[in-house]
Amino acid sequence: MIKPIFLISLPRSGSTMLQKILMSHQEIVSTGEPWFLLPLTYLQKDEGIKAVYGHKSSVQAIKFLKENYLTDKNSFDKEIRKFALNMYENTAKSKNEKYFLDKTPRYYWILDDLIRIFPDAKFIVLVRNPISIFASTIESFHNNSLKRFDYAYYDFFIGPKKISEFVLKHKNNKNIYITKYEKLVKDTGEIERVFDFLELKFSSNILNDFTKVNIKGYGDHLGAKKFDKIVNNTHKWHNIIKSHIRKKLLLEYLNNFDDSYIELCELKKSQLILEVNKHIITKCSIKDLKHYLETKIILLLKNIFKYQTMH
Repeated sequence: MIKPIFLISLPRSGSTMLQKILMSHQEIVSTGEPWFLLPLTYLQKDEGIKAVYGHKSSVQAIKFLKENYLTDKNSFDKEIRKFALNMYENTAKSKNEKYFLDKTPRYYWILDDLIRIFPDAKFIVLVRNPISIFASTIESFHNNSLKRFDYAYYDFFIGPKKISEFVLKHKNNKNIYITKYEKLVKDTGEIERVFDFLELKFSSNILNDFTKVNIKGYGDHLGAKKFDKIVNNTHKWHNIIKSHIRKKLLLEYLNNFDDSYIELCELKKSQLILEVNKHIITKCSIKDLKHYLETKIILLLKNIFKYQTMH
């Protein structure tokens, strides 16, 4: 039976690059971003889903069935596990593949569910400098603009906290490995350590072969296509934060960012803020100002009406 590896990260953390590297090994198979464990685990949660059928009612109905007709209170989790493993198994191309790599960034919502349902799974937690995440979000998700930046709210402020809490809660779990994007692109030895964690033999050919990996399915098509080598682009943000509004928004983002996640990156918030403050801006952008104000108004209205939305 194929075993799952969960690659846990925030969006725009370099997870697609690491996914391609890991898929270069003959014993690992993967698809873009499976996502399916989100709706399955939320079948038992009365918050987080809006549905035409009335999701809270369905949760109450499922709860009644579990409490009154299921002798094994964990049977629902077991069925989710069985379904997931079957899905993973069906993606295997040959009998050589030992692992299925599930890289779904929004799994930060269900980390406790994942480790409960798959206690024997391997978890790779990938963190990245928050400044680089912010800049990459502008460049990739928003076509180098600040338009509808409110969609990034959960990824910016909820996801980091959930990931840091997960790591702290399970800090002694030997099936969890924490790595940094900046370390992966600077030190090939870190890539080898990731394979050691997975108990797989590392070959230097992997560093060349990963560029040939074709990731199919839903997910980060931009990242899946662009990696032809491992590049250290940790200072690329200077070219993206090019207006006073972008710098202002970045500083607001850092001031509200989860401190524990920053510590996982082996950074200090004060140093990050100082670095951004030193960044010289000479450009004003009316378009950025317009999108910034739009985002502020939308977030205010969402807060007033308790409206939650994601991509």
